[in-house]
Amino acid sequence: MTVTWTALAGDTSSFAIELSFITDPESHHYDADERESWGSITLWVNGINVTEHLEQGEPLRAAHWYLLPTIGWFAANWDPLFHEERLPLKNAASDAATAMTRLLVQPLRLVRTDLDEFERLDAWQSWWARHNIVDSVEGGIFPDLYIRRWGDLSEISVGAATTPGTPSHFRYQNVDVVGRLPAKFVATAIYDVIQRATEELARRRPDSTRISSLLQDIHDLMDVDGLRYTKRLAYLSGVNAESSQDVENFVDLWSRVDEILGTELDATAREIAIGSLRGGLVLETAPQVALLFGSYNPTLNDNDMQVLLRNLHNVLREPRPAEFPTIKTPALPRLSPGQEGSQLGEAAYSELADREAGYVDIQAILTRLGITHSMDVLSDTNTRAVSLITQEYGIHILVNRNYVRGTTEPVLRFTLAHELGHILFDRSRSLRMAVVSGPWAPLAIEQRANAFAAAFLMPEELLERLSKQMSIPIWHKKAAVQVAARLRVSLSSLADRMYNLMLVTREEANNIVYGNR
Repeated sequence: MTVTWTALAGDTSSFAIELSFITDPESHHYDADERESWGSITLWVNGINVTEHLEQGEPLRAAHWYLLPTIGWFAANWDPLFHEERLPLKNAASDAATAMTRLLVQPLRLVRTDLDEFERLDAWQSWWARHNIVDSVEGGIFPDLYIRRWGDLSEISVGAATTPGTPSHFRYQNVDVVGRLPAKFVATAIYDVIQRATEELARRRPDSTRISSLLQDIHDLMDVDGLRYTKRLAYLSGVNAESSQDVENFVDLWSRVDEILGTELDATAREIAIGSLRGGLVLETAPQVALLFGSYNPTLNDNDMQVLLRNLHNVLREPRPAEFPTIKTPALPRLSPGQEGSQLGEAAYSELADREAGYVDIQAILTRLGITHSMDVLSDTNTRAVSLITQEYGIHILVNRNYVRGTTEPVLRFTLAHELGHILFDRSRSLRMAVVSGPWAPLAIEQRANAFAAAFLMPEELLERLSKQMSIPIWHKKAAVQVAARLRVSLSSLADRMYNLMLVTREEANNIVYGNR
């Protein structure tokens, strides 16, 4: 076989894609257009070649198959690939590849009880087809690779699932790889190679209506008429943009946003809130409203919408808060979200808290940082709070009065500390960010924020100081109750924190919460 054409785009140290056309070895089972597109695809994620594989013991750097259907798949699924973040059914893991595997192996009847079994399976399959490159090949063997939106980034994740019928002598070498890069960078690289590849096919097959139609579809991805913009907003907002009825409802909802936000906002604030009609391959920065809706419960109701928009409107009228201090953290090896959050919480306590005080005054710290907060009712009882974060204007925390665990002082303090973790350390996820702390927030981000809150409110330094003041060991319930009261945290939070610090065993932690002494 001879390589007759090749194109590479991107950066192999982060993300890159290479397409090559090769002389068709022997097949006559495909039409002339597809036979002309026989070739290879090579993909790099985080500098790792995820198409590298072993075939009958021979190492190969690329996946080989007819590329025309794959190019067509990219063009047909462009908008969900680069704008749809919300996973089907539930957030089952931090990346798409792991989540989709977990959703499939666990009984689907356990997730999204508002859907029947067939609807749940269809939701999984439809999302998979929009985001997994394996859907683009029939007969070929491609890596289990997903592309989806992640904040202002594109997430490329590679799982270990194999195509049915894959021979035992065939194995992809690099799995469980996750990369997150600027959406425009990834989109531009893919667009570059599929456009050039299709132009080459059109040169070879000038009379092919299929190829000329595909080339037009690729040119149309530049979104010159603004119609595609609306669908991209729908995906960013968590709407099922595959449903014409859902899109119609979304258009109606979006048309009301202006009215609810009001007219006092300046041009910059309005663009932050709702974006602007402009062409391009991808919406690089999600409008704040889309981020709000996209990370909230899929059953966003009218009251929720008005509460969220009213708070956003207020934020966009506030002055920009003071610059946040840089939290100095030691260089550490790769940590789990919980371990990382704990380290960040300890570091933030040292930088922000009054270390002479007997507890962390979270509300005073927020005030000093220029972060406002309020309470209102949202319908989803699993939503803890919403953080509205802007570069140019205010930063606000909206606490849900309807939260399933209530809003007692310990719960409220933990909620505010949790949101502070998002504000301090998750701003890089997108330039204009809304974080809804609930079931649809990215799992790793929520785990890290929970660990941050626990470490910030219950740092080792304070726990050690208070334990020395106790006449009985801290693992006694009586002592733990006194420590929790002084720190103004819940007993269960204190027990979990002490267990994570290995100050108590799991049995002792359970006794603190549920025991009699």
